[in-house]
Amino acid sequence: MRIQAILMRGRGGQSRPTSLPAALGLLATVVISFMLPGCSSKPAKPPVIEATLVGTGSLGGRVALEGTPPQEQQLPLDPVCSQSSEAHGMEAPRFTRTYVTKDGGLGDVLVTLVDIPPQPIPEGTGALVIDQRGCEYHPYVAACQVGQTIHVTNLDPLLHNIHTLPKVAGNKEVNKSQAADAKPLEFVYDKPEEFLQFKCDVHPWMFSYVSVLEHPFYAVTSEDGRFEIKGLPDGKYKVKFKHRKAGEKIEEVEIKDGAATVDIVLAVPAA
Repeated sequence: MRIQAILMRGRGGQSRPTSLPAALGLLATVVISFMLPGCSSKPAKPPVIEATLVGTGSLGGRVALEGTPPQEQQLPLDPVCSQSSEAHGMEAPRFTRTYVTKDGGLGDVLVTLVDIPPQPIPEGTGALVIDQRGCEYHPYVAACQVGQTIHVTNLDPLLHNIHTLPKVAGNKEVNKSQAADAKPLEFVYDKPEEFLQFKCDVHPWMFSYVSVLEHPFYAVTSEDGRFEIKGLPDGKYKVKFKHRKAGEKIEEVEIKDGAATVDIVLAVPAA
């Protein structure tokens, strides 16, 4: 029998009795090696995502706001936050950013293509940087891709903490403190999620909303509602416009000869 051979095998191929403890240890090693054949193998690499949309066309346009938005609330900055805000050249007083508008346009609208297969992060893409400056997050609304690094910096002369509150399973909640002049904190999310919330528990008015997407074809509108998405081939697309308070719309557009324009209107919800 195989076990008997193990007990009798010695050096140089000569058979001789093996001590019982040594034999049992050798037998256990053999059994475990059969039970766990892959225990010493390296973890499999994630599948490579191939780019299926490559082009030089662009999609641009503007989002307008219909209706009168509610009055923004003044931020209750303490003296240290106020001094830091002033040191960074920010106008005082500071207000919430529920609706950011200019010339009838609506800012902080997430614009993204829908029904697009996952795409690789474009070569040369750096980290998304979110600054804590004047006890506010900048930008207030941003976007990045799945697997892309997010750097959060603290440019204030005081302690902040970064508390992320994802709602999608697989995106981990994180709560880390960050001292003044500390190195950036890094965050990476593996699942797509819109408006993933970053907050500061020390200063409860501080929020940032990061949308994590599976492709690079997105934009966030400027204060006057304008946006541009580049790198698209000619073709028909569905474009989603989403604002945290003014809702969302999906429009069908066609890029011809490398360009397309789409303008939409989002409305302030009825009280």
